[in-house]
Amino acid sequence: MIGASAGIGRATALRLGELGFPVAVVGRRQARLDEVVATAGGHAFVADVSHPTQCAGLVEEAVEALGGLDLVAHAASTSRLALLVDAGAEYWTEVLQTNVVGPALIAAAAVPHLSPAGVGCLLSSESVGQPYPGIVPYVVSKAALEELARGLRIEHPELRICCLQVGATSDTEFGRDFDAALGAELFPRWIGLGKLPAQFMTATELGGAIA
Repeated sequence: MIGASAGIGRATALRLGELGFPVAVVGRRQARLDEVVATAGGHAFVADVSHPTQCAGLVEEAVEALGGLDLVAHAASTSRLALLVDAGAEYWTEVLQTNVVGPALIAAAAVPHLSPAGVGCLLSSESVGQPYPGIVPYVVSKAALEELARGLRIEHPELRICCLQVGATSDTEFGRDFDAALGAELFPRWIGLGKLPAQFMTATELGGAIA
């Protein structure tokens, strides 16, 4: 489970552990991963998927620890608020490297190790096709992630590749790096577009459903 130190990834890993599956959890924060392993069992690997050199290595470590792979689920992503006129090359590179290139490299490393009819699961966003002002680079990256899933299905029909579009979910870190002042400006526009629902899903219930 990649992106298991918080939010939906953490909730999914915990539920998989409850169901008795051996789990390898991946994230950037050792202490949080250790908490997941203490509850769910399994193995923790600290890695940053935005660094290409770490992607293949973490897959190899997981394969060695688990003896193979039946499921690779990718929930890690990054998001910040920025209008297109202000989103420079550095921001675009950060978003695409984490949300598209990292998952692609992990998939490439994992495919040879997935069991027959193994599952690859990529978490996308309901905002694909309906971008919000301020998070267009994030939406672009999720659209690319969905094309990655389609490409994997075409090249590897022996595997089961799913891409889940996730809606508004509370207790995640989606808005952790949002600029508060820009958010105050943009949120009324989001409400006007019907993008902030009255009721949110929780990471716990969504992680349970994914598991």
